[in-house]
This record gives sequence, C-alpha cells and structure tokens, in this order.
Amino acid sequence: MRANYKMLKSSLCCLAVASVTTLGSLPSHANLLDPEDTVVQALMDMRQGRLSSAEASLQPLIEQRPKFKLAQLLYADILNARSGSSLNMQSLGQSDQHSLDGLLAEAKQRIKWNEVRLSLKGKLPSSLIKPDRNHPFIVYADLGLSRVFLFKQDKNGSLSLQHDFYASGGKKGTRKQVRGDQRTPLGVYSITSKLTDDELEDRYGPVAFPINYPNAWDKLQARTGDGIWLHGVTSATYSRPPQDSDGCVALPNEDLEILEEYLKIGMPVIFAENDNWVDSQSTEQTQSTLLASLEAWRQDWESQDNKNYLKHYATEFKTESHNITTWSSYKRRVNSSKKYIKVKVEEPVIYGYPGEQDMVQVDFVQHYTSDNYRGKALKQQFWKKQADGTWQITYEGTRQILS
Repeated sequence: MRANYKMLKSSLCCLAVASVTTLGSLPSHANLLDPEDTVVQALMDMRQGRLSSAEASLQPLIEQRPKFKLAQLLYADILNARSGSSLNMQSLGQSDQHSLDGLLAEAKQRIKWNEVRLSLKGKLPSSLIKPDRNHPFIVYADLGLSRVFLFKQDKNGSLSLQHDFYASGGKKGTRKQVRGDQRTPLGVYSITSKLTDDELEDRYGPVAFPINYPNAWDKLQARTGDGIWLHGVTSATYSRPPQDSDGCVALPNEDLEILEEYLKIGMPVIFAENDNWVDSQSTEQTQSTLLASLEAWRQDWESQDNKNYLKHYATEFKTESHNITTWSSYKRRVNSSKKYIKVKVEEPVIYGYPGEQDMVQVDFVQHYTSDNYRGKALKQQFWKKQADGTWQITYEGTRQILS
C-alpha cells in the first residue's frame, strides 16, 4: 500500500509543478469553502513546501465537506509528511489502486480546468452557433474537461457564462454506440423530464434530468441504449472520478442543486469533448455562412429548379426511409407536380454537432404552401461541410407537425 501512496504523492506533486504559473492568481484563503480552488491551491502549497498553508486551507474544507475524498487524501498526505509515517489508506475509504487512480484523475481534471479557464475568457464553445431563443439557458458539458457549463442567453441572443461545475462521465469515455457500453454520448440533446428524490436510488443523488438519447442522428447511426441523465452522486461521497458513470453525467449534489434552478423540460443540453472555444467574430461568420446556405436552399426549392435544389443534398444523404437516389426521385416528382411552391423558414436554430467533423444541426419552423397543400412543421436538418467548403444537407426530417 505504501508503494501506491508514493506513486500518488509523486503524481500529485508533478501536477502542481505544471500548474504553478497558471494558478498563481488564485486567492490563498479568500474562499476556503470553494472546493475546487481550495484543493488546487493546496497542491501548489504542498509542492512548494508550504504545508502549514495547505493544511490551513484544507482543514475547514474537510470540516464543511467531510465526504470530499480528494481533499481528505491531500490532508492525510500533509499529516503523513509531518509525521514521516506511512499513510493509512483504509482510514480514507480507499482500498485499492482503482480508487487511488480515480482520485488522481479527479485532481488532474480540476487542475486542467484552472489551467485553461483564463484562456477561454470572452470565448464560447464553437457548438453554440445560433441557440434557441426560446430557452434563456443552455447546458453545455465538455467531457474532456470534466465540466458542465451553464450559459445564459439574453433577448438579443448574446451568451454569457453563469456557472461551471466539475462533473463525471462514462467509465469507458465518450461516443456511446450500444446499450451497456458505459460511454457518454456526444451530441445535441434536450431535457425530457425531471425525476425527484422519491423516484431515485441513492446513487443518483437528489434529482435527475433524463435527456432524449438516442436522438434522430443517433438512431440514423443505429446507436442503441437509453437512460442517459444529468444526475447527482451517492450521499456517501462529495464527487466521483472523471470517468465513473455508466454513461450519464454526474455532478456533486451541491452543484446539481444550484443547476436545478435553471433546468427546464425542453431546454438544450449539449455533450461535447474537447470542443474548440472561439470568439464572437468567428461564431458570427459561421452563422452567416450557414444562414446563407439555408436561404439558398429555400429559394431553390421555391424556384422549382430541381437541379439547383438537389445540389444542396450530399451524396451520403439519408433519412429513415430514403437515400439520395430515392429522395431525388421523390422530390423531382412532387416539385414538378406543383403550379407554385412557397416556403418560409422561421426561427432557425443552429448548433455545431459534437463528435462529428464539420457538421451542424439546424432546426426551424417551416411554412409550406403550394397550389394543393399548406402545412407548418418543425423541421430538422444536418448539414456537413464538404471538401470544397460548401455546406450540404446530410439528413432531413420532420420533428413535429404544427397547427
């Protein structure tokens, strides 16, 4: 067991070395009850030999959050260094290498976020191209950072970061494919319901929010499984290792209770991994290009020029019942039978789609009128950027018929 302890201690110290420059701006003891800043500051202090300072930071944190196992381990490390004796891992509830590795991984991820957060100031995830104005808040999870972000959207569509929280994802990582693979899906989802304490086992915490996995794109890729939630953790602990769920995203219960205030059924939840963060100018350029492509598609449909209209569809285009060949035949037949076609695109929403190269999800309200049909529907398309820089539709479907 002592060998395991030495390995962990050495690894934690190396983490602190890599972080000294970036984390120097953290307050020493200004916010003792902030678990993240406190443990990161303690690592810095320990590496630089300031054991008394680290102990002074950790002791009140442990008193306030006695189930925070990473803080307990660091505190025990300090006591061990002072006494020169071996660390009794059983007293911390850590009985095997797997548990030690989990604590080390948690420390790494908490430090990683502190290393990059200043560089992301003033930027937004590239997925947030043109969010839904009907939802003032957006949940964005980056599993590469083990982080859940809450963005607020004002009436003009401007986004600002309101909160960020440490979180845990799937044991086997991301890119869920099949039921039981213990992976977290990447994609654009929405909250479908809310489960409260009396409906949940203790391991899920006080509240849970299921999302609509598998969505239309997942089903098109033949992905299976269900039961992907945002939820809390067991009452026996404060937080879990970065990869410790069966595919859900799990937050400390205290953080989830803060987030719960903003979560509503239908609001967007995006699961990503190491997404790029970009400035507003880059987002605006991408948004402008995609809106222009959408408008060209609309105009070419109205013109009943089937050749130009079908150029907007990629060779790999497919729906639940069509590929590009059958779709082209179907649309030529229908479009050619109309005396006129009028199409209005309303309230377009655009998200970059995590886990897919240069693909976006576009949702909008479509008003369609012809000489013999009138309809209104909530439509969904997926557009992919082609080798020549143009955008083409790779999926199209109706999410809901509207009255």
